[in-house]
Amino acid sequence: MAGTAKEGSSRDAASRERDFGLDPNQSLSKALGIIQALGATGGDMGVRELGRELGMAPSIVHRLLTTLRNHGFVEQDLRTMRYRIGFGLFEAGQGYLAQRTLADSAFEELQQVSRDYEMAAYLGVIHDDQFVYILSIPGRNIATYTPPGKRAHLHSTALGKAALSCYSDEELAPLLDNLPMPRLTRATNTERARLAEEVRIARSEGWATCLEENIDDIFAIGVPVRDRRGEVIAAISLACHGAAEFTGVRHRALDDLGRVSARISARLGAVSAPALQGAV
Repeated sequence: MAGTAKEGSSRDAASRERDFGLDPNQSLSKALGIIQALGATGGDMGVRELGRELGMAPSIVHRLLTTLRNHGFVEQDLRTMRYRIGFGLFEAGQGYLAQRTLADSAFEELQQVSRDYEMAAYLGVIHDDQFVYILSIPGRNIATYTPPGKRAHLHSTALGKAALSCYSDEELAPLLDNLPMPRLTRATNTERARLAEEVRIARSEGWATCLEENIDDIFAIGVPVRDRRGEVIAAISLACHGAAEFTGVRHRALDDLGRVSARISARLGAVSAPALQGAV
């Protein structure tokens, strides 16, 4: 039995080594294998133990562990010199869970309001100096589809301007200094002072618009989403084709979008959200 187990372990190690060999980045693949092995044990492992488990030379394991430790992805017990999963992975995992919780909380609400108004509905967050779509629900009467994961500019979207309302004037100024503001349509604003004023209005009134600034003939209205601390962490929007259709539904859509935002925020732990000022 012992021999069979040993042979099985060797075959597993050889199989993993072959898998690493197929990977375009073998060092990264091996480092990820170390993280997976440490996560699977739920405890501490030594360099030689990891080497046997993964079919790698101890010198390679030690070098990769040093890199992972420097980035906080593993920790070393200085008494035993053994390694375990680090806090950096917990932080990364929390970011994933937060996004999944946000998307799960918003999906049904956005789907319903999209259906009610036959408009496209979106959810996204600021990442670096752009906006990243997390949810995208096509509208019945809108041909443009923005897939989740796609990035957009902050200055030209209702989502971006609504999300920027989380920044105070003092916080916003250095961000705008380096913010890319390309002209995407004839209506795109490329003036930083004007964008700063739009963000102030969004912060005060609780909503923002996009009037053909991102894509020709696409009009949108966006509102922020808040977390349990009351801080803006995301934004949602409704979009449609044509100024006439947008003008006809904007007042009602804003009210309903505000209620949707409040319900999503409540699911994320927010106690209450500021009331929206009426659309004009």
